[in-house]
Amino acid sequence: MKQETGRTDAPHAVKRVSIQQSLDGRSFSVIGAEGATTAEEMVEVELRTWQTMLVPVEVFDPDQAEALLAAAGMACTATQQAVWTPRREDEEAVAVMAIGQECRQQLEERFGSEGQILYTTPLLHTPQGAERYCVWLRAADDILYIKVYDRGLRLAEAIPLNTEDDPLYLIGRLKQMFPLREFDLRIAGNRSRTLRKTLGRYFRSSTCE
Repeated sequence: MKQETGRTDAPHAVKRVSIQQSLDGRSFSVIGAEGATTAEEMVEVELRTWQTMLVPVEVFDPDQAEALLAAAGMACTATQQAVWTPRREDEEAVAVMAIGQECRQQLEERFGSEGQILYTTPLLHTPQGAERYCVWLRAADDILYIKVYDRGLRLAEAIPLNTEDDPLYLIGRLKQMFPLREFDLRIAGNRSRTLRKTLGRYFRSSTCE
């Protein structure tokens, strides 16, 4: 498997695009793709999919990207392939994601060679106050991104949201793993106020980013 993320050097200009895939991976929508892209412009694609995992930089092997997703229960289908974020000095992990082959083909046709495209994910975000006892959430359409810090990163997942009660169910599961009353909650995204109202009472404090 060849590297899918393109160059890792700093671009002169960056166009940011978000890709929202359906939960079954069969359809997708593109946000922010208006306008032409110049040869000097790098395209940063935020891929929103539950088939996302973080892998420590030091152990990541691009040739094993699809095998890693499969081992985590997020195997690529026959119409998908794995892509990943660039290795960066300020990142401890590489994010591996599944993308529809048709989606990736359209990205390359629209924005040029694959060397111009860098993939990213909300799961790489590091919230403020993440040093100790912090839970970070971001709802992006039908995906809930969650990171738990307890003297270091302890959990990082992208979870599909099928019903409005799913975030509350998730917190119930987390309460079985962590003493949430000792944790601060950081919430991002356009549903942050709603999530804070629903979930904030389970934490020591809660704030919207």
